[in-house]
Amino acid sequence: MLASLLFARVLLFAPAAADDSVSAGVSLHGAALPPTMPGPQAAPLAQGTFLVANPGMVDGNFAESVVLLLEHGADGAMGLIVNRPTQATLTRLLPDVGWLEGRPEVVFLGGPVGLEQVFILVRTASAPTPAEHVVSDIYATGSEEVLQALIERADPKEMFRVYAGYSGWAPGQLEGEIARGGWRLAPGDSSIVFEVPSRDVWPELIQRTSGDWVGPVPGPTLFSVNRSSLGHGQSVIIRGLQ
Repeated sequence: MLASLLFARVLLFAPAAADDSVSAGVSLHGAALPPTMPGPQAAPLAQGTFLVANPGMVDGNFAESVVLLLEHGADGAMGLIVNRPTQATLTRLLPDVGWLEGRPEVVFLGGPVGLEQVFILVRTASAPTPAEHVVSDIYATGSEEVLQALIERADPKEMFRVYAGYSGWAPGQLEGEIARGGWRLAPGDSSIVFEVPSRDVWPELIQRTSGDWVGPVPGPTLFSVNRSSLGHGQSVIIRGLQ
């Protein structure tokens, strides 16, 4: 499986150059966030929605990030950061996988959790198998067979991106972060994921959602991403993506 191969090579990951991606930090415990007052959101909190980091967020895991939600429900939520390319290509990361030889695609950092796990977002008119529909023409899978088929088929109408790790929240955790002004919500859009340059994704969605928010309000607030709180929910939240 790609996931097991990736696990031995996660130390190859490094943030891309500044002109290719937004900054990526290493804080796992969050930091002070200037409070904001969320107004009406542009999209529901549901699968297929973008989480757009509020400009005041200083947690390095999610500052200036855009997360595509793959699942949201009673078990919590999980998604992939779509604007964090690394410097590692598929070939460099997985040199022992013969059919990946010479592949130029970079691997994206999907989030700070489960770096040994590989996820693939596919833009296609026909659902791959196995895969889960996310929104519009975007499907999510963790299948090596699906990735190999995409590469061998080389259909110009299909696109894919590979992610290491994911972003996850325990039940109620994401709702709390949104209530404290950590995130804006925007409708999922495959052109944002697959066409807009990574460095432009966050500014583009901030501009799109600007009319839905008002400025800072007085009083301290703490924004945190508690990695350990995901605990027992991880295997349930990511079901179907292996």
